[in-house]
Amino acid sequence: MATRWFIYIFAFSFSISLYILYTQYEAFLLFALLAAVPAISLLLLFISQWMLKMQLPYGQFTVLHGDEAAIPVILKNRFHLPLADFTVSVKVKDANGRLLSERELSIESFIFANARRKFTHKGTRCGKIELQFAKSTFYDLLGLFAYSKKMKVTATVFVMPRFYENFADIKTQALQTAQAAGELMGIRPYQYGDSSRNIHWKASIAHDDIYVKEFYAPSEITAVLLMDIIPDAEEKVCNGIYETFYAVGAYLIGRYGSFEFLYLMKNGAAAKIRVANMDDFERQLLVYMSVDHVEEPFANLQWLADNMKENSHNVFYISSSDEQEITENTGLQSSLMLTVFVVGTVSAVCGMNEIFIDENDVAGNLAAGVWRK
Repeated sequence: MATRWFIYIFAFSFSISLYILYTQYEAFLLFALLAAVPAISLLLLFISQWMLKMQLPYGQFTVLHGDEAAIPVILKNRFHLPLADFTVSVKVKDANGRLLSERELSIESFIFANARRKFTHKGTRCGKIELQFAKSTFYDLLGLFAYSKKMKVTATVFVMPRFYENFADIKTQALQTAQAAGELMGIRPYQYGDSSRNIHWKASIAHDDIYVKEFYAPSEITAVLLMDIIPDAEEKVCNGIYETFYAVGAYLIGRYGSFEFLYLMKNGAAAKIRVANMDDFERQLLVYMSVDHVEEPFANLQWLADNMKENSHNVFYISSSDEQEITENTGLQSSLMLTVFVVGTVSAVCGMNEIFIDENDVAGNLAAGVWRK
């Protein structure tokens, strides 16, 4: 813009010199034209910013971690003539309103009536991401003036954890129908009405009779899955917690038939949702991202420790805090059946029920199978 102003001032000064030196009608017209052009361009700029509108046909998008969300942007020019150029400033924020980055959507061609453009966002951070189209800046056709105004257009992108292909055995196990929801209690002779899927073939062959597996009732042991993510968690830690949470949840569906997804809301209420299949799991994970849930250290686990009966739940907890920090901050009783997944970069773990997941190799750690109990 400074270069264009320099060129204009030079041309305007030259026209003044011609008019002073020659005092001819043509020189006066050139002087008047150069004097009026910026004013006309500025007027067209203000008309354009009033006539041009932007809107989003959709407000929510869901992508897998690492994929791009193509967000359609509709531009409407009610004047039907391109009178100015403009750009849109887009702020990328997480669920807590923390600014992650700021980008610019440039319109590289004239908008005569209606046009559609795409703003692409790559899902590098799992969870809820807000794209705030916060400010539009208009430039006159000469490039001499600029005018900015605030906008209130927002799109929400839910970035889901990716289900890695290199631990497809977990996916296969999760998608199969569970034989029973409880822990294995023992075997007994077959009775009429027992499911053939529960037949214990080795015991049946050894005893020359049909024996079936017997399980504890689902109400005796309930698997509870929860996680805590601090608001300023680094991107790798956040992604590692989500991916571990997703993989463990898929495993629990395969092992127990279902589990309880627990999290604390900002209004103080606790959400406890029973998840029995992968479609329901993904749906509830999207609900979790969209609602106002608490993101504070140990918030969900503390509520569980204060409100759940001991020895009645098999708890699987994912966070970036180790077992010692959990004990020091929550006073959690050791009698509670708790398995802690620690996502981070330090491999030294001290708890017997603590499983380390390296944030730099989440897929490798999950695929190894050593975390399954």
